[in-house]
Amino acid sequence: MAIAELLIHLTRTLSQIWSPLNSASCDKSKFKGHFPWRSSFKDALEYAKVENRPIMVLIWMDGCPSCAELIPKISTSAELVKAATEDFSAVALNEHRDDVAKFRLDGGYTPRIYFLSPKGEVDQRFYNKWDADPGYKFFYPTVDGILKSMNEVLKAYPDRCTPSKPCKIHGGKHPK
Repeated sequence: MAIAELLIHLTRTLSQIWSPLNSASCDKSKFKGHFPWRSSFKDALEYAKVENRPIMVLIWMDGCPSCAELIPKISTSAELVKAATEDFSAVALNEHRDDVAKFRLDGGYTPRIYFLSPKGEVDQRFYNKWDADPGYKFFYPTVDGILKSMNEVLKAYPDRCTPSKPCKIHGGKHPK
């Protein structure tokens, strides 16, 4: 086993043992609110393909103080909830329990947010350009930065398919 794989395995194991003891843990209770999180990456991808929506992926981790601070802000922000509900397929993946290897473009820090095409491909044009640390392109410390990236993404993917605005891909008819 390569050293990197061994470290990932060790980190996952330790986080599963340690996280229930950590009061700063960012457990699923932090995801309360009206944010329309999909249940899995597979579910988010299927929904994105049907509705021709871009995907927002949040990578988080148990015991991460930045996650514990940001996730409640995301989950309860009226503007983010509205944008995600109307125009995105969104999913939150745990760094240690979900397969997030394709989402380590500039490291394994958390939290980080990626925007994907409706086909599920990471679109590296979209990262935090507003209040970012240059070493952590996909880290967003504020809701405002996330909203700005979401608006950029929507300009790049204008053909979302909704019941009120069927897309060209589905012949002007919403698939549901």
